[in-house]
Amino acid sequence: MVREKKKLTRDQLRSGLLGNNIKAKSKVITVFGFEMELKQPTFGDIMDARQIEDTKVQAAHLIINYAYIPGTNERIFEEGDMDAILGWPFSADLMLLQQTIGDLSSLNIEAAIEVMQDTPLSE
Repeated sequence: MVREKKKLTRDQLRSGLLGNNIKAKSKVITVFGFEMELKQPTFGDIMDARQIEDTKVQAAHLIINYAYIPGTNERIFEEGDMDAILGWPFSADLMLLQQTIGDLSSLNIEAAIEVMQDTPLSE
């Protein structure tokens, strides 16, 4: 027997989609021997990231904005840390960090930015 799904009203849909009950995903990873919690970027921040033409600055901004002390809402980095982050040695740790941000976003960040620039949403 197939049960038919109950149709939700507009108010129920709006309440569910616009309420505070949608939680961002997160993942704890180890980078250069230190644990950090990466949290899922917001839709607005991904859209804002496309305004940054320099991809290295774009990537560093995502690290600054979404790396937290594990189990807290306290960010590890500040905007003033940009040069230090860009000076990190390129390694498997950085690849893991970027991959995790991409996984949490469910997208390839660079590919998504290219796509968004070619869509009506980019205007």
